[in-house]
This record gives sequence, structure tokens and C-alpha cells, in this order.
Amino acid sequence: MSKTVFLSSVFRSLTHVRQAVHDRLIELGYKVWWAENRPELATPEAKDDVIAAVCLQGIETSDIYLGVFPARYGSDPLDLAFTELEYHHAVSRGLPRFLYIVDDRRFVTIDQEMKQTAFLHLIRDRELSTVRPKRVGSASELISQISTDFSELHSHPLITSEPWQAPSLKRIGFSIADIIVPRELPDLSPLSAAALLQVTADDSFPEATVSGLVFLRRFFSNPDWGDRSFLKDLDEFLAAWTYVSAWAGVRGPLGQTSISKSRIVLSQMIGDYWSSASSLKVYDLAGAVASGLYSEGRLPAARKWYELSRRSKPLPWLAGAIELAEGDVAKAKDHFKDMLINPVSADVSALYLSQYGRCLVREGLRREGMAHLDESAKIENIQTTTSVRIYRSISEAYLHFRELDTALVFIERAISIARASGLRDQWRKAVAQRRLIMSNDKMQRTRYRGR
Repeated sequence: MSKTVFLSSVFRSLTHVRQAVHDRLIELGYKVWWAENRPELATPEAKDDVIAAVCLQGIETSDIYLGVFPARYGSDPLDLAFTELEYHHAVSRGLPRFLYIVDDRRFVTIDQEMKQTAFLHLIRDRELSTVRPKRVGSASELISQISTDFSELHSHPLITSEPWQAPSLKRIGFSIADIIVPRELPDLSPLSAAALLQVTADDSFPEATVSGLVFLRRFFSNPDWGDRSFLKDLDEFLAAWTYVSAWAGVRGPLGQTSISKSRIVLSQMIGDYWSSASSLKVYDLAGAVASGLYSEGRLPAARKWYELSRRSKPLPWLAGAIELAEGDVAKAKDHFKDMLINPVSADVSALYLSQYGRCLVREGLRREGMAHLDESAKIENIQTTTSVRIYRSISEAYLHFRELDTALVFIERAISIARASGLRDQWRKAVAQRRLIMSNDKMQRTRYRGR
């Protein structure tokens, strides 16, 4: 029986290309589901949600997904373009996918290019999918590549691309296999475990880390990937675990970066990309990926994922942190200044007051910068995580002004608090900062003796 191929692409700039792809697939013996053959989509009165529903239904009745992606993103009246909605739905259904990126820049505005760049970054990420898109330089090259790929399917069985086969999810399963469970915990659902993890983290990050690892092993030992309710609860648990792992300094497959990518895959499996309340959830999670990459010191990758997150909403705190690390002090200062206008809590006020002070210090404004840093340290009722970061910032300021003894005093405070609170990531960064201070001290003493 002939297989049905769902043809997904923008319309306006690829009319002739779509026709050529359609004709070639028919010649190769395939059926083609394409919008041009759907009269309910051809009328001007067709509503956007109806168009989307018809297209997604078409994916459910197809055997293969074929996506053609030029530089133009396409119309997006539902926040996500129809092409992107179709792609995510094909992932959720586990359809074999053939993806082609075409060098076609017609009808491309800055906004269209930004959105398409973000989308293409998602489909190229090696942790989100095992399917690699192919780049072609022209329509004739596209037809040639499709002819090669689809001719081979006649002699090879179709291999499904189930979303739970995504490397980020599989790496969690491999990693938890070696975890030694130190104690038993209640038999809770992922949603209840998420609530327990949040309460435990308020008291002790080490305790929350151990509990989280135990639950990870339990939930990923034999997951029911077909149970949508389980997937939604698992996503809530992973959200809670992301917070714990970030402050506890967990990295690798169970760290913030990888777990946040796993949550992008879960959003595809659950269908969050389609609901009106969370149609941009994949891009919300891009911000969490960027934050994890920033914490790991992977600034170029953090910048790319931050640009993805802008599809959903601005994250001035993250933009400021990345720009400060990149050396763009003026832009970073503006972001932190904006954050101080309406702080939502004492922690936010203290943290961004200290970050603003860091920017002033970098600009050589010692008196103003140190005043902001000192003020941030005096704010009461803040979390230990915030205290550690403030002391690190103050230490950095004194290091900047070559007052190494004072810099060492504040970094020792940060190390002591981080160690006592189990904030492994902050402890690791504070220790590295102490090493830098002592290295500078050694160089300073060497120069002094040389005189």
C-alpha cells in the first residue's frame, strides 16, 4: 500500500517548489497530503484555528512528514506558524521525518528571519531529536535529494522517530541506572514528588538533591510515555528538579541545561505547543536552557538559546548576566536598572542591586558601585543563594580595585555559606574566584619583592 507523505512548508514563497515536490513524490509512488488539495482551506473565510486543526489532522492520517524550510518563517496568527505547529505535531506522533533547509530568502523581513532562525535552531539541536535536517542550495537540489531519500524507502522499512527516543530523555534513563538509592521515599506521583521537592529545597538543598535523584530513578525506570497525564506530572517534577539541580550544582544529563531540553521534548509529546495558553512553551523553556548554559560558562551557546527565548518573552535578568559576562557593561547595566524599578521580592531587589553595582564598578565608578553592593548586602530576609552571590560580587569588586585581602574576606564568606547550604555550583564558582584572588596576590607579592 502506498505511504502518505505530509508536505509541510510556507506557501507564498514556495508555490512552485511545493508543486515540484508533490509531483516527484507521486512519481515515486507515494500519496501526498498537502493543503492545496483541501477545499476547506482554500476559502478566504477559513479561520486560523480551523486551518491548524485540519493540518494537524492531516499529520495524524499520514505516514511520513516532509518539511521544507526556507529563511521565511511564514504567517503565525496563532503565535506559532502553521509550519512549526505541523512539525511539533509530527514529533509528538512519532512520524518518520525528512527535513530540508532551503537557501531561499524571498519575502524575508527581519522579524521573519528571527523567528525562523529560532525554529531552525530547535530542529537542529542534537539533544532534542535524532533526525538531522539537510541543507540544500536550490529547488533542483531539493528535488534531487528528495528523490534519493524517498527512493531508498522502497527497499528499507520505515523507522519511527518516537519523541521519547530524544537523546536528552534517553541520557536521563542511562544516568539514573547507576544511582544508588540511599533510602526509601514515599510512593508518590510525579506531581506530589514535585511539591515535596520544593518544600525540601526550602530547608536543605543537599536533602532535596538526594530526594530528587531517588524520584528520578523511580520515574524513569519504567515510564509510561503514552500516558499524557503522567507526562504532564513528570514535567512538573522536572521543573522542580531544575531549580534544585541548578543551585546544587548538578550538571550533565541531570543538570539544568539537559533537563530543560527534556522538558521541550515533553511539551511536544503533551501537545503544549498547540494550547492557546502555552503555545510558546518551547520558547519559554529556551530561557531555562540559556540559564543553564550561562551557569556552565558556555556563553556563545547561552546567547543563542537566549535569542530563542525572546520569541516568548523578554528575560532582562538573563540578558544582563550574559552581556556582563561578554563585557558589554552598558547594556547589562540598563537591564539591571530596569529590574530594580519594580522588584517583586527582597531577593530580587538585593540580587539586581548587587549586579547593578558590579556594572558601576566595571565602569570605574568605585564610590557609586560599592554603595550599591554594600546596600544589597544589608537587605534582610533573603535566601542563602542570594547572599552567596552578593558576597561573590563584593569580592569581585575588591579584586577589581586590587584590594586582595578584603576580596579574600568576602569570598571566604561566600564559600562558607555555600558549603554549609549545599550550594555546590556557587561553592565551585566561589572556590575558583578564591583561586584567582590568591593567584593575583602571589603575583603582587612577587612584583613587590622584585623592587
